[in-house]
Amino acid sequence: MRKTKLLFLIPIFILASCVNDDEKLGLGLMSQEENAIDVLQDSTVNMTAKVFKEDSLSTLNSRYYVLGRYKDDNFGEVSTDIYSQLDLSSSSEDFTKLDIDSAVLTLAINGAFAKDNSIKVMNMQVNVYELSETLDTTKKYAFDVAKTNSSAIFSSIVRVNTESTIKLNNDTTNYAPHIRLKLNSDFVNRLNNASCGSKEVFQEAFKGVKITATNSDNNGMMVYVDMTNNLSGIMVYYHTQSQYSGKYKINFPESGNRFMHVNYNFNGTSLSTLKYRGRFSRKDTISSNQYIYAGCLGMTVAKISINGLLDWYNRDSIKNSAINSATLILPVADIEGNKNEANYPVSFLCYRKNNDGSMSLIKDELSGSGFYTGKYDKTTNAYYIQISSHLQNYLKGMYPNDDIYLYPDSRRSSANRVILNGPASNNPPKLKITLSHPNK
Repeated sequence: MRKTKLLFLIPIFILASCVNDDEKLGLGLMSQEENAIDVLQDSTVNMTAKVFKEDSLSTLNSRYYVLGRYKDDNFGEVSTDIYSQLDLSSSSEDFTKLDIDSAVLTLAINGAFAKDNSIKVMNMQVNVYELSETLDTTKKYAFDVAKTNSSAIFSSIVRVNTESTIKLNNDTTNYAPHIRLKLNSDFVNRLNNASCGSKEVFQEAFKGVKITATNSDNNGMMVYVDMTNNLSGIMVYYHTQSQYSGKYKINFPESGNRFMHVNYNFNGTSLSTLKYRGRFSRKDTISSNQYIYAGCLGMTVAKISINGLLDWYNRDSIKNSAINSATLILPVADIEGNKNEANYPVSFLCYRKNNDGSMSLIKDELSGSGFYTGKYDKTTNAYYIQISSHLQNYLKGMYPNDDIYLYPDSRRSSANRVILNGPASNNPPKLKITLSHPNK
């Protein structure tokens, strides 16, 4: 009777003898008589890693943005600016009929990123400028900018609290955490003289705003803001000649034109050679065989190459085998400044490059089976990514290479980052392949 053997391949270093559940996949499909298992070891297949800067990160009309500045010794400094159109909450509005008392720009807070996660309050210098050019959908990447008027309509140090609720004067309601910025009298006067018969007329007169925030703290903090929350927008407070008091909401449009610009400064870090060369540039890469840097906001993306896999698979003893499972294991580097797991990406997205240069999610991630994971495991301090289908398709000749591009999840809406061990480290990435093949 022909028996079935299972091969456990560990291309970089031999794994410890502990057995994880994923190594047992496929055993339930065999009869007891056929269930003969061989455990083999192979070290001829190696990995290499490269890191590049994701210059084409699209931030168009995202619901969540990051606002602020943060700096550390591993990734350098990153800061952001938010550009957004404004939108009437009605089809038209005649502000000349209102006596406007004030206009307050508000931003709903949905968390924050800091070196110490216990930090919930920080003083931030916030500036708001009116746009001097009309936004369109061509402004959508993290490298894009838009022209503004030179004078700010708000500029002050604001005490930002990411957890405490807010109670307004003469109001019994406790509002969720948000930032409140009282715009200057110049903006209020312009608004008070505006009769806007349509949203288009309003957006021609008030093209939008740019919002920036910095802090004096050495590391800083980045605040996560929800742009389409009811608490985000510009609240106009007014009264009428009959002494009626009211308020009118100017929105950040859900489907208008809005984007986030990201500034990078890698000087003094291992990423200092990642220079921006222009739109869609991915030419600047660094060999990352010691450490793999993965940072949100388009800071860094990694490429893992599995060298010699096809030659290994075409050996007579392995040829025609079926891959039952293939798991990429990425250990987190044990280095200073990389030990706060609360700031790690929750998971990684894996892409492959198409022949035309575009990116597609690997088939495993699109399966919807929940087996892919890509998530961080606290007990082993590593990320586990299932790439079985991807490698099977490569070995069948469907892809020109087996390269995998690692993108941290939520890279448009968080500042998370992590450093992983590279192939040349003491605890390198590992590829565990379980396959079955006929016994000759």
